[in-house]
Amino acid sequence: MTAAPARPAGRPGFSLLEVLVACGILVIGLASVAALLPAATARLREAATQDRAGSMAAAALAEFECRDLAFRNLFLETSTTYLPANRAVVFGQVLPNVPGAVVTTGTTIVTLSAAASTELGRRIDTAAGDANRGFFLEDELQYTVGGGPAPLNSFVQGVREFRRGVCWGAMVEPFRWGTIPSGTVAPQMRAVRATIAVFRKPGAVQRIMVSGSAGGLFRVTSSPFDDSLRKRFLAPCSPVLAVAQSGTDAPCWLTINSSWPQWNSGIDPQSMPPSSFGVVFREPGSAYSQLIGSGSSMQLIGFENIQSITQQTFTID
Repeated sequence: MTAAPARPAGRPGFSLLEVLVACGILVIGLASVAALLPAATARLREAATQDRAGSMAAAALAEFECRDLAFRNLFLETSTTYLPANRAVVFGQVLPNVPGAVVTTGTTIVTLSAAASTELGRRIDTAAGDANRGFFLEDELQYTVGGGPAPLNSFVQGVREFRRGVCWGAMVEPFRWGTIPSGTVAPQMRAVRATIAVFRKPGAVQRIMVSGSAGGLFRVTSSPFDDSLRKRFLAPCSPVLAVAQSGTDAPCWLTINSSWPQWNSGIDPQSMPPSSFGVVFREPGSAYSQLIGSGSSMQLIGFENIQSITQQTFTID
């Protein structure tokens, strides 16, 4: 009788349990990699915004100098009268919406004023709202929306429709502050200081009153005020504009170092809203001590979507 041929020994395989464990490890690894993608995208978007903000600020300052925007007539209130000595001029996106009127002891002091100079209107676009193009090209192709789905290109008065993204606003002040004698036509001003504020996109503006001291710790006294407003206008690392209550000192740009909600002793934070909000600035107390003066109050102008500020002084001949 012939013996059956020997069957080759089979290779050991994976059990079903081992396959399931391997699949689980693979899924966890892929999920970990996928979780990194949104964070990486957000960081990339933030880096791109910062790069655009720096480029925009540099371009705005270059245009400011090339278009000779450092001129005395920027501060004209009428054709022959200059603005009061303690007045800064704002133009561009967002900043003209700053609430600049401060009422103290029955007297209204306007520290910030939207530029109304005819001379300025010849050099840059000063239209209101989204129509404002800032430093525009005089031969820019413009169109109006016709009756059909496509725009009608035409060289007419108006602006081309577009979606506003990263934008800027400018504040120009006499340097030194108070060197324009009120009502005169021959001011002794020899320089101006320009501040270019860059925003991720246009947003709201909020006036916020705080109390404290030059030591650095301030408390929000504006009412109503809640944590959503704090996150929008007093976010850590964001610039704010501090304006003196008296109007006798120049506005000062400060950087929020930290802000946080506060509760009174014995209050459950889970069931009650904050009792107040604390604010600390990055700058030393000497930077804003003059804005507090003899009192303890200071006005802050907070901006939604603000990215950065850049300052430069220009000499006037």
